[in-house]
Amino acid sequence: MSETDETMDLMVSLHYTNVRLALAKLPYHIVCGDILYNINVFLKEKEKKNTCDIMKLYLTDAVFTGVNLHDCNLSNANLDGANLPGAKLKGANLKCAKLYAVNLKGASLGRASLTRADLARANLSGANLSGATFSNSICQDANFELTYCKWSYFQKVDFRGANLIRANFEQANIIRANLSRADLTGAKLTKADLTNSICENANFQFTDCRMSKFRGSNLLKANLKGANFNNADLIGANLCGADLRGANLKGADLQCADLRGANLKGADLRGANLTHANILRVNFTVAITADADTRYF
Repeated sequence: MSETDETMDLMVSLHYTNVRLALAKLPYHIVCGDILYNINVFLKEKEKKNTCDIMKLYLTDAVFTGVNLHDCNLSNANLDGANLPGAKLKGANLKCAKLYAVNLKGASLGRASLTRADLARANLSGANLSGATFSNSICQDANFELTYCKWSYFQKVDFRGANLIRANFEQANIIRANLSRADLTGAKLTKADLTNSICENANFQFTDCRMSKFRGSNLLKANLKGANFNNADLIGANLCGADLRGANLKGADLQCADLRGANLKGADLRGANLTHANILRVNFTVAITADADTRYF
């Protein structure tokens, strides 16, 4: 075989039970070596623990419907545009993986590590991400609709423009994340920590944020209409121009928050703490403020 043949990308179509590599670009030595062997191990030796190590693999546009990659090491792998709906990736190592526009719809990624992975425009709708780590990952314009992200880690994640509609982020760590223009309509953020996050122009309409932390977060012009911030920590948050119409802020801590130009029409502020908050030009029309602490406005 010539040197050119050895280094050229091959167009392959390999079939296994529940697995298809369609038009995957694989270097010759990978096609004939580790990749075929390890996929076989996964599918034919079910009783053994999956310990596949195929880091730095290049599988752009490959199809892996329902594949079992439990605990697999795919760090630095290139899976841009790959189709992995329903894939079993529980505990998998996907650190620094390239997952641009990848299809992980309904996939199982519990406890998986996706630190510094590129998931821009990826589809993770309906996926189970419980306990997974996405720290410092790029999830810009990604689809997380109806994902289960309880106890997951999203520190410093770039969620700009992402679809997070009705996703479950209960008790998730989303500290210092960028959620600008993200859509979290109907999402569950109960006890989630979004301290120092950027949420400019984000949509939190009808989101459940009970007992969540937004301390020092930037919610400039965010849509918080009908959101539930019962007993939430909003100390020092920037809520300038935010739409809080009909929001539930009962018992919320808004000390030193900047509410200039915010719309709190019909909001429930009973028991809220607004000590030292800036309420210049705030619309309190028909807002319920009984028992609210408004000292030192």
